[in-house]
Amino acid sequence: MTEKTAATKKVKQITVPLSEPIAWGEETISELVLKRPKAKDIEHLSADPTLKELLTVAQKCSRQPKRVIDDLDAEDAMAVVDAVADFLDGGQKTGNTRSF
Repeated sequence: MTEKTAATKKVKQITVPLSEPIAWGEETISELVLKRPKAKDIEHLSADPTLKELLTVAQKCSRQPKRVIDDLDAEDAMAVVDAVADFLDGGQKTGNTRSF
């Protein structure tokens, strides 16, 4: 594989370790595995996505119940949102920062 091919290869999933694991029934969730979103996962996004919209994408991509996403520690929630944003940053960089 050439260097150019490796650089352009799309990431299929991102694993986000949680600093504050979430108890869910008998299970303890210590990481979220986010799969690359499909169009149906992002169709609700506005041109300037809100935190709530990005967390909804995270819920869909992780296939976790909404309550699990709602119970994320604030720091973990921001790490998850950053991971979702990484999937969506496919275009040319503009120098603008995220507004969420």
